[in-house]
Amino acid sequence: MKLSQLILAVAVSACGTAFAADNHGHDIKPMHGGAVAEAKEVEYELVASADKLQLYMRDHGKPVAVAGMTA
Repeated sequence: MKLSQLILAVAVSACGTAFAADNHGHDIKPMHGGAVAEAKEVEYELVASADKLQLYMRDHGKPVAVAGMTA
């Protein structure tokens, strides 16, 4: 294989992973002013203040009951 073909193949492979890392059109907005992340259809919002950290969870936009959960 020529070096130019190898470089082209690597570049094309790398471009695919860059597009796969996109947010896939999800428009997650923080509801409590924190940082939001999504994993397995659940949205996690971490809110930091001077004296505490709060974690809010939503499943498909609906709040998740966190009573009894510990960290």
